[in-house]
Amino acid sequence: MKHTGCCWFAVLIMLVFWHAPCAGDPNETALLALRQKMQELQKGHVVTVDDREILVGEPEVILAELQVFEKDPVERVRWEAHAIGWRIAIQSDEPQIRRDVVSSLIRACSDPSGLVRESAAEFLLAFTAEAFTEDTKTWLRALVASDKPERGMILVAGVADLRDQAPKLRALLADETRLHPETPGARGWYGSIPWTARMALGRMGSRDDIERCIELVESEPDPVLRVGRLLQHLAFIRQPRAIALLQAYLESDKGLPPEQGEGAPLYAQYALNLLALTLDNFPVRYKRSPAMYPQEDIELARTWMRAQQQFKFLTVMPDRLMLW
Repeated sequence: MKHTGCCWFAVLIMLVFWHAPCAGDPNETALLALRQKMQELQKGHVVTVDDREILVGEPEVILAELQVFEKDPVERVRWEAHAIGWRIAIQSDEPQIRRDVVSSLIRACSDPSGLVRESAAEFLLAFTAEAFTEDTKTWLRALVASDKPERGMILVAGVADLRDQAPKLRALLADETRLHPETPGARGWYGSIPWTARMALGRMGSRDDIERCIELVESEPDPVLRVGRLLQHLAFIRQPRAIALLQAYLESDKGLPPEQGEGAPLYAQYALNLLALTLDNFPVRYKRSPAMYPQEDIELARTWMRAQQQFKFLTVMPDRLMLW
């Protein structure tokens, strides 16, 4: 009997170890890190988890777990769930992963939280039309068709290439130069609904709107605003004429005014940062901040751009454009 009991005990131990998670399993490690982070956010504690611990897991596994947190009652938890999903998508080469994340982000654009809605739209700007399924386009059309569509939704319509929404977008246009800075929702013409609609139309390839976008940006007398902010709007358009203008800024040796401080970035550094963010096979790695590109990077980018007959855009950008 004693021998039999020992055998059963040995079997029990084997079963426990058979079903216990393996300490070296990256999926289990990632899921534990994800759950810990979300629990810390739910309780309002300081987050101690590094997202790199989460991103070691297989995308499908982490995205499946994120679906639970995307519906969490805590705003910050929902925001983090979508942010992690976005990071997974921009690091993945799998089109289906991108489509799944885009689908989740489109749904988030109906979130009751303005923060979640705006961030979801901002995340969506990193993709191209190929990542939008017919179902996500149908959802997006409903958001654009509202009486007062949000700026983010208008821009995403341009990214998704919803050309059937062009009449709706054209109805939102106005002469940007006549818009008063106090216009509700506007921060000058570059923060207005009409300007946003024009950018979306330009992204879809409307030649007149592309030219108008370039004209308005180039007419801005403040170089800090024009170079530091509005060039991002032209990078969003992703059209050859806009890229040609960015190349002109890349060739410039001008810098921002002295009052911006010693070592203020050059025009070329701002342009280089945007070209690295949007062009495929670009020879300089994207570095987030314009000030991080040395002169060698500028010269390499200039040489490469001069040699190109045409450009191919990235199917997903490694970072976000800050358009509002």
